[in-house]
Parts: sequence; structure tokens; C-alpha cells
Amino acid sequence: MGLEEIQGDLHRYYDRLTSGICLIGMEPGEPILFVNKGMLKIYHCTDEADFYRFTGKRLQGMVDAEDYYPIAHMAGSDQTGFVTFRFRTRDDHFRRAEGSASVISFEDGTKAWLLQIISSELKGSSAQNDPLTGLLGMRLFFRKALMVARQESPKGRLSLYCPTYFNLTNFRLYNSLHGLAAGDHCLKYIVSVLRKAFPDALISHLSADGFGVLATKKKDLFQTIEIVCSRVNGYINNSNIVLKAGVCLLKDDDIHIVRHSFDMAKIACDTIKTDATRCWAIYTREMGVALEKRDFVLENFNTALEKGYIKIYYQPVVRTMTGKICGVEALARWEDPVYGRLTPNVFIPVLEQARLIHKLDGYVLNQVAKQLHYQLANKRPVLPVSVNLSRHDFNLMDPFAVVEKVISRYNLQRDYFRIEVTETALVKEKHNLLRSLKQFQQSGYQVWLDDFGSAYSSLNVLHNYHFDELKIDMAFLHNFNEQSRQIIKAIVLMAKELGIHTLAEGAETKAHVDFLKDIGCEKIQGYYFGRPMTYEDLSSFCKHYEHGLETRREEPVYDKAGLVNVVTDLPTAIFHYDGIQAGVLWANLAFRKILRWSLPGYNGHDLPLWIQDFSFRQRLQPCLDELLASGQKQVVTYVERDHYLQLHLELIGGPRGRYLGRACIYNIADASDRQETQRIDYLLRNILKVYKGLYYLHPGKDTLEVIKTTMTHWADGKSLKGIQKLFIDYAVQSVYVDDRERFLSFLDFDNLCRQADQSPTASVGDVFRIKQADGSYRWTVFLALLLQQFDDQYDILLCCRNDVWETARDRKSLLPILATSLGIQELEPVRQPYFRILRELCQAMIHYSDIKFFWKDRERRFAGVSHAFLDYYGLTDEKSLIGKTDEEIGWHIQGKKYEEAERAVLEKGEITRHIIGECLVQGRPHRIAATKFPIYQGRRIIGLMGYFEDLEYAEARQAQLRQSSFVDDVTGLLNFRGILQAADEYVDKYRRYGQDYTCVLLEVPAYEALFQEYGDEVGQKLLQAITQQLVAFHALNETLAHLNGGRFCCIIPKAIDDDFRNTMLELVDAIHGITNIGDYSCTLYLQYAVAQGSEGQNFDEVMMLLRKRLNEVNEQQYGQAIYIGDRLVFDKEKFDKLDEEVSIINPDTYELVYVNEYMQKSYGLSDTYSWVGEKCYKVLDDLDAPCQDCINGQLRRDCFYTVTRRNRKSGQYMFIRTTLIPWQGKNYRFSMAFDLSRYIFRDREEIDVVFREVMANDVIAIGMSEADPHTGLQKMLEKIGHSLQAERVLIFEEQPDQTVSATYEWHQEDLQPMAPTVQHIPLDSLRPLYAAFDAKQMAIIEDAQAFVRAHPGFTPHLSGVRRLVSGHLTQSGKSLGFTEVVNPSALAFKSASLLLSTLTLFLANMLRNRDTFRSLERLSTTDQLTGAGNRRGFTEYIGTVPDGISLAFIFGDLNGLKRINDTQGHEAGDHLIQQSVQTMKALNGDIAVFRMGGDEFMVIARDVSEQQAQRLVRELRARYQSSGISMALGTVVCQTPIANIDEVLSRADREMYADKERIYTSRRHS
Repeated sequence: MGLEEIQGDLHRYYDRLTSGICLIGMEPGEPILFVNKGMLKIYHCTDEADFYRFTGKRLQGMVDAEDYYPIAHMAGSDQTGFVTFRFRTRDDHFRRAEGSASVISFEDGTKAWLLQIISSELKGSSAQNDPLTGLLGMRLFFRKALMVARQESPKGRLSLYCPTYFNLTNFRLYNSLHGLAAGDHCLKYIVSVLRKAFPDALISHLSADGFGVLATKKKDLFQTIEIVCSRVNGYINNSNIVLKAGVCLLKDDDIHIVRHSFDMAKIACDTIKTDATRCWAIYTREMGVALEKRDFVLENFNTALEKGYIKIYYQPVVRTMTGKICGVEALARWEDPVYGRLTPNVFIPVLEQARLIHKLDGYVLNQVAKQLHYQLANKRPVLPVSVNLSRHDFNLMDPFAVVEKVISRYNLQRDYFRIEVTETALVKEKHNLLRSLKQFQQSGYQVWLDDFGSAYSSLNVLHNYHFDELKIDMAFLHNFNEQSRQIIKAIVLMAKELGIHTLAEGAETKAHVDFLKDIGCEKIQGYYFGRPMTYEDLSSFCKHYEHGLETRREEPVYDKAGLVNVVTDLPTAIFHYDGIQAGVLWANLAFRKILRWSLPGYNGHDLPLWIQDFSFRQRLQPCLDELLASGQKQVVTYVERDHYLQLHLELIGGPRGRYLGRACIYNIADASDRQETQRIDYLLRNILKVYKGLYYLHPGKDTLEVIKTTMTHWADGKSLKGIQKLFIDYAVQSVYVDDRERFLSFLDFDNLCRQADQSPTASVGDVFRIKQADGSYRWTVFLALLLQQFDDQYDILLCCRNDVWETARDRKSLLPILATSLGIQELEPVRQPYFRILRELCQAMIHYSDIKFFWKDRERRFAGVSHAFLDYYGLTDEKSLIGKTDEEIGWHIQGKKYEEAERAVLEKGEITRHIIGECLVQGRPHRIAATKFPIYQGRRIIGLMGYFEDLEYAEARQAQLRQSSFVDDVTGLLNFRGILQAADEYVDKYRRYGQDYTCVLLEVPAYEALFQEYGDEVGQKLLQAITQQLVAFHALNETLAHLNGGRFCCIIPKAIDDDFRNTMLELVDAIHGITNIGDYSCTLYLQYAVAQGSEGQNFDEVMMLLRKRLNEVNEQQYGQAIYIGDRLVFDKEKFDKLDEEVSIINPDTYELVYVNEYMQKSYGLSDTYSWVGEKCYKVLDDLDAPCQDCINGQLRRDCFYTVTRRNRKSGQYMFIRTTLIPWQGKNYRFSMAFDLSRYIFRDREEIDVVFREVMANDVIAIGMSEADPHTGLQKMLEKIGHSLQAERVLIFEEQPDQTVSATYEWHQEDLQPMAPTVQHIPLDSLRPLYAAFDAKQMAIIEDAQAFVRAHPGFTPHLSGVRRLVSGHLTQSGKSLGFTEVVNPSALAFKSASLLLSTLTLFLANMLRNRDTFRSLERLSTTDQLTGAGNRRGFTEYIGTVPDGISLAFIFGDLNGLKRINDTQGHEAGDHLIQQSVQTMKALNGDIAVFRMGGDEFMVIARDVSEQQAQRLVRELRARYQSSGISMALGTVVCQTPIANIDEVLSRADREMYADKERIYTSRRHS
């Protein structure tokens, strides 16, 4: 017998005992199965219901949180032993229980724990004194205390007594360390200390580690308590085991609560257990309130979760460098409708003590994930969320598995979650926690250390484990002084050195924020930016936040920049550069000071700062561009305000257009580097010798300082007034007359500033002829440098020196070269424009052209060749050829034709084109085609020129070009066109030889989201990483293609086997193992579908089947399920109680491993273990060999196989779902079977009539066996009609225009169809029929005429109806229409409703499947971006064109699409594609438009001649040109039937490429 049957016997036996007895279940959760009256008395409960409410019907509810361990742990390894624990009674008294725990067995084989305890209250009552310590027993102690109260209260002296409770914390640890005997000795020592300290007081040993003292109130009471604690602690000498005390102060009228006063004292004592600074505490009302709140939390926590009283609040986290919100922290808030708001510091400690915190944390994870999923689904910006995990989570659950399950359920990337653990948790739960944290990090999660600095071993924690981020404890900011500043600064600097990011909590003021920015703390969280807020409030807050939100693409580069140490005297900054504009995001004080020097108007404080000053940008831009191009550190030296400065630039990283860098400025004139300063000063002084004139102009003061001059009337060091007059005088006296106007214009101040602003060096120069002392004129270079002053005014340094050509010795030979290099010729350019660059053109052609050309004299001797000619023949120079003929060289085979051709050129002036012959090239014959033409001098031919091409090379190049059109640029795999081409070979082998093949469609669904999030550059790297994994699996490497996005396809020349399945599982693991692409985190799952070539008539059908299967896989997220632990988490308790058959079978040996209770009963397996190891086919099907239709070989871990079959042994019709699960280290077959018989055979007597020839599942099977649901529906109606001997069966469907139409009909052969006559019947006219549907959605009309009479105004839509059975078709509560069985036989009429009520749901599902099928068919033939047909649609269209029709195929290729995608984004590219297709659709005539590939299109025009086709092409080309679209077009006209459509496409393709070549040629010449 089981427990339920013997409950009465248990009570009759155990209720006689005074000790407490209970039975505890052995399953998880340790449920209480039985309690006796003694246990109710111990816990002060009125009855069993009261006890179960109080304890939650779990052992954990019976034991104080600090003493709770699983009962198996308390009993020990031998499953029987002594137990002791503290507990709280129903009326809030603390007691200690002692007793034993052991395992018992019942007659049905089940086991349970028997717990027998006696309370210290009862134990004390049996003895007047404690046997160990000799102190008063509990009952005697309280009796005497009450007597004292009664004696002293009338005298008003009760307040002189102080009930005091002493507790030795962690006494269990002392026993573990030193043994029980030493523990008893310690207790005796404590008693001796208490007796000595309180010689006249009542003292009792209340529990194993608790003592009660009724002390008298005296001045030194608390000093006495401190002495007692000090002596005991000194004796024990272990900081983890200390004596604490709680005191309750009595009032005169407190006589009735003397007993409770010791409980209050214990409460006070418990509040300081973890406070190392205190050894005593006085009970206050607040402590009682806290206890009340604790009770409220424990009693209402589950209700709060179920009803959503616990809300998720979010507090924004801001990045200091940008001011953007870069994340949020999820925080739990309890808003009870009765109690009001409970703060986290109230309910979280209670839940931790009660070991319930894991439920809260799991709830928070689910709520956060749900809201993230909603954000993503609605295309809203998403911020990463940090969630807190308690240290207890790592003992109460598997946090990694829980988080992974949540991530998978809501289809999220892992880096949306940041895992926070407290420093205290790491100290207390080091080993369990570190193991889990490593799992998190290895899988791509960030792990943060919360409350850093709050525990005593902070540095030791960092020594043992690397965290991604430190959250600095808010206590440092709450006590914001110089000492806390230094500590925070030291933490930030240390973290940067360790490569750990930093976040400061608790920032409430601007002073906090400014300080944290200055020391380089990366992120800030606190009330200054925003309080914790609801999800709705956060959305509004983010929408209006001035600095915006940080994107996922920005986060990695900002994280890198955040690790730069900025707390330094060296001027340091972090800058942003997008390729055009530079901006300073962060800079320390020293750098901001230099910026203020350099940039007019900058106040030295505000950041970020976008550099608008042109001269400063011009100085930086070349250096920044080189930094991006090379990635190497760049150094610029320049002068600023009389300082020699050196700017060092380093690239931190970032995607295209979002680069971040580090800038440092060194003042090389500092005293610390005097030697370097002297060296530079020495160099500059020597440079000054080059200049013969140096003048310093102050436009603001209108003065000119003469630094160095050769002018006799201007002395060195002299300052002259009136700059303009001085220059005019100088021009008249010294500047050549033709140069004077240009000279004065050059020195105009406004002109100088304007030109200098355009120069990277803020300088401008020119040359003029200046008169010398001997009266001659020399070319002199004038260089003007703009110098910015402190008052933002500009001065000018004017430098003069002789031009280099004045001193060049070989000017005569060099000047022509200079003139030529500058494009200046001796010939007059206006008269001879052609010859201006003729020589340069010829030289360029000879040296750099790929054309193999040559020229000969009139005797056919070589006069010269191009470098390409020499390279082709392997010659180093032309010396071996000059002056020789082809015959003398001997490289032509049958060279007579070339000699004759050259004679015709030289003697007749003919041009010979494409003369084909053979030539020896490095000993090997090559076929070449040569073209030659005459060279004239005046009218006389003086030689010939020619060129040739290697026909073999040209053919190879054409093949390469053809190959490139089949290869994907990014992955190097075949593209869609390539896989179609390759598939032809596999299909052909299957048709000819029956050699089957396997096709696998693979997809990484997360690719598209990552591509949109991170951009093209990261997307390409991700594709390459995926490709690398695919290529590594040789089983998939036969024919592998990248189709589009994250979708790949491979074809394998064999059928599926076990090796292939194992390979696919390994590949799934490999793809999931990609967690980072560069600096960007990702979470990838591989989904795949498999089909045999034999499953389709052609490759298109196989691909369509694969797409359908892959869609199903994606809907079920099969690939993800592998990574939430097992494919199914095997919960024995859950499956044992399930009312479905559940089994686990070894697929290799067919042995049964597990069968649940329901299935045991179904098969009569009375002995629990009799079936273990038996063959499944023997036990379940009564066979001697495996079932013929066994699906073991088809199973895989990432999806379910479903089948409907009849069990041979039980006769039941079962709907079976089967998969593989990883269990006990290998794959096992897991099956769940659902009995359909309960629905099909509800009433055996009636059903036997209906199913005399066929059963309902046969009808369903007919419908489901058809690939096309439309055909399946038609056949189902036929089967129903025959089974019910009806005249006709129809399906009516509701239409969007509020009408109903007959869409399917079966009728007897001798009847005419009625469906065409019952179309668009107003829905309102059928209301009586709809009203007749009963609760089972059936309407049974036995007398149709009576029904019409009962509903005046109702007009039958069908004639000749005598009897009618109608079923209401619904799907998810939506009405779809109805079925009608017209005039079934009288015998089958009553049973018809039973059949239809079973089948109506299936018919509704079939209609939905039909709509889905039609939608998929439309999708499969339509390009989703443009609405045009796709390649499959093109193929189907060709098959529909009748014979004898003239078709024009216009093939178009869109030029420049990749450039548009790369420069303007894919949205612009998509718009261009749509515009191109709309232009094609706008053509007149009978046309069809198809998108054949990414940038390839086809227009098919019917009944078009060759001339009309050319006219269409010209019209189309004109339209594209007017729209600014470049489209290459080629056309071919053919007559149907078309024998080889591929040949037609190839011809159109060649015509299109010829047009493309013309387009590019015209561009080069334009």
C-alpha cells in the first residue's frame, strides 16, 4: 500500500506520541507528507492546515533559515542519524529541536524520510536543570522569572530587570573544528563566566548555543556584557565564532510579556550577528516591525510573483566620455496593493535567508528578457541590461543554465545581459561561483563585480578572477571627502592597469560627476542622471535624453578608449575622427590648456569639442588620414605660442567612419628635456642662414620688424611703421616692373590670410624678380607664415631667399625637363594641341600598357616593342630583336601567312585584322591572333605597327570571368547561380543512374540582426568566420555555396547516414562557439534542413522543400534548444505525473531506460523495474524484432519527429513526438505519446456505425499525405461523403467583403455541382445557421424544411436539402466558415456529427495550411523587395507560354550597386533596385519582369519582333539615363517552344556584357 492508503493508520499510531513525527518526501522540494499531533503542538499550530500554511508544506519552512540543510545532508551518508536545528513557532517563539531522521519504505516501493523531534521546550520540561551545564531548565527558568515579575511589579521594581539573551554564533563550526567534547567544555566555560558576571541572576541554557539571563539593570550592565563577550571570545580565539547579546528593557506593566521578552532579546541579538563592531544590542520596536515585514515577505512572496506586484525598475548608466546612456541596471521593487512599497533592503535579505532569492532573480531575468524582446520586435533601440545574481543562486540553481534558457526563449543576443555578482558573494561562495562565472564569460557574457570595495578582500578577488567591469561601491561617494577621492582614483587607475572597466554608483551631484570624469571613470550611475524608473518611464526618458543612446556598434570602441589612463600630467585626450571631421571627446586639464592656446573661442572646459578651426584641421588631417591608412602611430612637431610641441596620435579602433584615437602632446621645450630643446634650437638657427631676408609684420600695430635684411636703408632689428607704404616703396625701388602688381597683391593682408587658411602649414609663397646691388634682377622666393597670438590676432613672418634656379649649374638641360613635367612644350599649345602630350602618351603605352605591340621598318625588321611584348616572350630588353625579322628570330610556325600580311600592309597600306597562327613562346606553341596597320610619314609608308593576343590566355580569362559570376565575393564559395549550375550535374546523375544526393540548407538567423547592428565590415567578417567553420567539415565541402545573408547550401553525393548526423551536431556546436567577431560580441545558433534529391522532381522542388523545412525549424528554434541544457530538461517528477506516455530508449540497443507511471499503467507494467533493459519492440509492440517503420535512424537532437500510428499491442491510436536528448553522456531516444482514441472513439456504439469502412484518422491521413493542402481537402471531402453516404459535402469560407462562398465541393457522380451557384452569399443572411451551432460548434438539422419555417426570412442557399449536418470552422477564436454534409443516409445521420466534430478542427487547420502553402508559393516565385518574379517564377513563366509565340528576352545588369551599398548603405541600394524594376514594369505591351539575381533583371515581351525588341531596349535605356541609372542591356528574340533556355540566357548575358563594355569604354573616353 502507498502513503495515501495508510494515512489513517499513521495518525492512529503516531498521534499517541508526545514527540513530533513527520514524513518528508524524497523528491526535490522536500514536501511534508504527514505530521502527527505532537508536531502540531511543538509548532503551536491548531491543525494540519494551519501547520501546512505556516511551513509552506516543505521541510525548509520548518527550519530556521540559518540552520537549514537538506534532510539527506542532516542525516548523513548512512541515511539515518541525529539532527538538531532551530525553528520558530506559529506565535513567533524561537525553539531548538533535537531528534533523528531515517529512511522508511512503503509496500508500493516508495520511500520517505521519517523525522522525529522533541522541542527544547518539552525537553526542558522533563528536567529541572540542564544536565550539561547545571543551569535551570527552560520551564523552571521561565516559571521563576514569572514569579520574580509578579513579586517586583507591584513594587514598581520590574523595570530594574533586563532579560538578556546570549548567543554563541556559529557554534556548529566550533563543534566541527574541535569536536563535541570540546564544544561541551566551551559551553561550560561560558556558564562559568556568566555565573561570575551575574552571581545573583537567574540563568538558563535555553538552546544549544543560547543562554538566558534575567539580569538586574545597573550602571555597568553593558560594560559587564562586554567583559563577558570579551572573555568568551578570547577563550575561543576565532573571529567567526563570537558571543553576542541582546537586551530587552522592561517597563513596570510588562509582567505578561516576561516570557516574550527573551524572544525580543534574541531578536535584538540576531540583528548584530554579522556586525563585527558590536557585541550587544537593545530591542526596539523597529526590530519588531522588521520581523513583521519578514513574515509578510515570506507569506506573500509567491503571490507577489504570480500577480506581478514585483515590478522591474531600470536605472540608466551614462558613459562619461560621451554623455550617452550606455546601459541600464534592472532593479526589483515590490509594490503591494495593501502593504504599500517594500524597499529591496527589506525583502531581499529575507529572501536570501529563506533561500528563495533564486526565484526572484529568475523572475527578474524573465521580465527583462520579455521587455528586450518587445523592444527588438518593434525595431526600438535596445540598451544592455545588467542583472544581479545573489550568491545563493549558485547553490539553489544553475544560473548559467537559467540565463541561457531565457536568452534562447526570447531569441536574444547574450551581450544584452551583463551578469553582476557582489564582492561579498565571491568571498563567501568562491568555488561554486567562479566555476559558473567562467561559463558565463566563455559563452560571451560580460561579468561585472558589484559593490567593489565593500568587502575585506577586494584585491584578493581581483587576483583570482578577471572581471569585465568593476562597480565601485556607492559608499565612497556618500562620504565624499579627500580620502574617498584618493581611494576611488586609486581603484580606477588600478582597474585600467588590469584592463578592467569601471562604473561608479551613487553619483548624485555635479561635483561627483565632474570628479569621476576627471579621473577617467568610464561609466556613472546615480540620481544625478536618473532614478530607477519603470520600463515606460525609461522609454520616455531615453527618447528625450539630450545626448542620446549608445549603439552596440559604438560600445566596443568606447570600451577600448575607456581603458586609456588619463590621470597624468602629460596632455592626453581621446578623439573621434570620421574621415572628415575630428572632435575631442575627452581631455585632461593639461590638454585642454593647450587646446585653449590653439583654438580661438574655446573656454578650456566644455567637451566634447568639434574642431572647426580650419588651420588646425589642415595641420591634423593629413596625419589623421595616414593614421587610419597605416594603423601606425603618427607624430607631428609644430610651434604653438613659442613652444615646440610634438603631437603623438594612436588609433584605438572603431568601425568605418567611427574611429577613436588617443592623442598626447609633448612640450619638448620643457626644462625636463633641455638637451632636446637645445638641439632643435641649434637646427633652427642654421636653417635661418638659408634666408637673406626675415621680416616680422604686426598688422594690428601696423609695424614691421626687420630681423634680417640685405636692404641698405633697412637695418637689422629696426621697427618701422606703415606697412603698406613700406611695401609700395619697396616694390617701386626693387621689384621688376612686370611683377609689381602681383607682388603687392601677394602681400595684401586679407589675401594672405585667405590663402594661408587653405594651407596645411598656414603659409603661402610666390616668386618675384628682385633687383640686386649690381642692378640685375634675380628670381626670389617670398614665403609668408601666419602666426596666431594670445589675443587671437594674426602676425606674419615674411621670409625671402633666392630661387633654386638662380644657382642651378645645369639649368639649360634641366629646364626643358621641368617644363615637360609641368606640361609646358616648346611648341605653341594653341597651334599644336595634339603633340603637346604625344611623347608622354607613347612612353606610357610602351612602359605600362598590357597590350603586346611592336613596330617595324619597311624591311619588316623590328624597330621597337612594348614591355608587355618582352614580358610575354620572357625577354629582358629589346636588343636581341632590333633589326631582325620574324624569320631570322624563328618563332613563327608556318609564318608565311604573317609575312604575306605584312607585305600587304607595307606595300598596299592594308589593315590586316585578327590573323590567327601559331608562335613558339619559351619553347611551347601558342595560338595567337595578330592585327597590323601602316605607319605614314606624310603620304609615304615608312613602316608598320601591330599587336597580338594569345587566344589560349583570352579563353582562360573568359572562363575566369564566367567563373567569377558564379563565386561569392565575400566568402569565396559558390553563389546562388553557382549552386544552380552545380546542381544540374547531381540532378543529371540521379536521372540517369539513380545516384541520390543530399541537399542541406543552413542558416544562422542572427546574422541579419548583427549585420544591421554592426554594419557591413563586421557582417563580412562574420560571414568569413562562419564559412571557415563550414569549410572545416569535409563532409559538407563537396559543393558549398553562400546564397544570401546568413544562408548557405551544400550538396553531398550520398544519402544521409549516422556520420552525417554526427557531423551536423558538431557543426552546430562549432557555429555556436563563435562568440566574438573582433571586438563585437555575438550569439549564434545554426538552423538547418535536410532533403534527399529523390524527394523532388527537380532541384527547384528540392530547394522549395528545404525552405519549407527550414522555416519550420526557425519557428521552433530547434538549434537554440540544444544550448539551454538538454534538448529536454528531464524532470522525473513532472513526467511521472504526466497523463501522456513518456519513455526513454537506447536507440542503439532498443533497450528501455525509463517509462513513466502513466505508460506503466497503459501497458500493465506493475513491477517498477521489470521493464528496465527490455527491448522496446517486445514490451511495447509485442514483436520479436524492431518495428519496420522504426525512425531511430532519422532522429536528431535539434527537432521533433511526429507520427500518428496504431499500437499493435494496446490497439490505441497514438500521436507520437520523438527526438534525441543528451542523457547520461550519450544520445537517447525520448518519446511522448498522446492517445487520440479518446477523441476519435468517444462513443463506441455510434462510432462503429460511422467507421464501419473507414476511421476518422484515415480521413486525416488522406489529407495530410498530400503535398498540396488544396488537393488534400478535396480528397478529405470525398472520403467523408462516401463514409456518410451523403449526396454532397461542401466547405463554405467567409470572404473579406462580409460574404460566404463555397470553395470546395464533393458530390455524387449523378449530381451536378452546386458550388458555382453559391458564391458571395451575404453573411447576415446566414445568421440563423450560425446561431444553430452548439457548444461543440455543430449544427444538426434533421428536418431542413422545419428549420426554414422556424426562421422566417431565411432563404436556403442550397436546393434539395432534406437533412443537414454543419460544422463551424474556427481557428484561434476566429470564424473561417462552415462545412455542410447534405442529405447523409439515415443510418449515418446521427453519427455524422461525431465524425465532423472530430474532423472540423483538422479541416480548419488544413485551410490554414493551404493559405500558408499559397503564400509560400507566391513568395517562392516573387522577389520580396521589388514584387517582380524571381528566378523560379521565371522558370515557371516560360513553361506556361504556348508554342509559336515570339519572345524577346531583355537582360539587364545594374551597374554600381555595390558602390551604392558601400557608400550610402543597403537602404539606398534597395531603393535603386526598386526604381530599376519599376522602370521595366512601365514599358508598354505584354511584358513580365523578373529579378534573376542581386543586380540582374529580365524583361520578357510577348509577340515582339527583332526590330520591336531593339526599340524596347532603346526606350528602356533612355528611361534609365533620364533617371540617372546605369543599366547594361542585352536582348535576344526566340520562338517558342525553347529547347534550351540556358542557351538563351547565355546569349542575352553576352549581349549585356558587350553593352556593359561599351558603357565603361565611353566613360573612360569622356
